[in-house]
Amino acid sequence: MTVGLSGSQCVCSVARNKVCGGAGGVSPEGMHYRMVRRPETANLPSNVHMAGEFFAAAELSKRGFQVSLTMGNAKAVDLFAERDGRSICIQVKAAGGSHGWPLSADKTKIVDNVLFVFVALNAVGEQPDYYVLTPQEVRERARWASIRAGIYIPQIQDRKDAWRLIDDALRESDRLAPTRRRRRVAQSR
Repeated sequence: MTVGLSGSQCVCSVARNKVCGGAGGVSPEGMHYRMVRRPETANLPSNVHMAGEFFAAAELSKRGFQVSLTMGNAKAVDLFAERDGRSICIQVKAAGGSHGWPLSADKTKIVDNVLFVFVALNAVGEQPDYYVLTPQEVRERARWASIRAGIYIPQIQDRKDAWRLIDDALRESDRLAPTRRRRRVAQSR
C-alpha cells in the first residue's frame, strides 16, 4: 500500500479503489483511515478530552442514564452512568480531527468492568462519532508497542454507536451480583 497525502486528500492505493473516497490515509501500522476535519480547538488536549466526556455524558443522558462526571487527572473512570439502580463505570477517550486515540502502553491500565467510549470529535456543527468497547475488546484490538499504543477507527468501526454494550454490561453485573454478595458475606465472617 503506497501513501502520499496531499492536503487532506488521500492518494493511497485504497483510495484509488474508491474504498475511502479519497479522504483518508494510512496509519504508521499500515491501517487505512478516513481523515476528519480538525475542530478549531483540536490543539487544546484538555478541551478535546472534556468535550468528549460531555458529549458522551449527553448521549448517555438521552438514553435514560443519570450521569456523573469525575474530575481530576490520571483517573481510570471518567463517567458513572446509572439507570434503575444499576451503575456502570466508563472511560472516555476523545480525539479531535484524528483517526485514532493514544493509549497507555501498559495493558494493565485497561481496567476490567470499565467500558470505553471512544469519541471522534468532528468539525464544529457536526455530531461526534461514538465507538463503545469492552475492556477486553480494547486489549485485543489496540496496536501495542513497547512505549506506546493506539486504537484506530478501522479496528473498531463495527462498534460505532454500540451503546447496547452498556446495557449488556449492566445485565451481566446483575447476573453476577448474587455471587459477589455471597463472597462478601463469607469474607466478613
